[in-house]
Amino acid sequence: MMGFDTLSEVELCEKISRLEHENKVLRREFARVSDAIPLGQTALCVAIQEATQAVLALNVGGK
Repeated sequence: MMGFDTLSEVELCEKISRLEHENKVLRREFARVSDAIPLGQTALCVAIQEATQAVLALNVGGK
């Protein structure tokens, strides 16, 4: 398609693998942080995690 960068299958697999690794790291960090904060703040952490996931999902289509 004109105007869009394309990735080879290998590049796409590498990008997905990197994002999956980042996702695991973020989930681990989220678990650590959520264990360390009062329960009233958990909703904030969930919102942050969801926002982070949305950004990661957008990055799949980016460069």
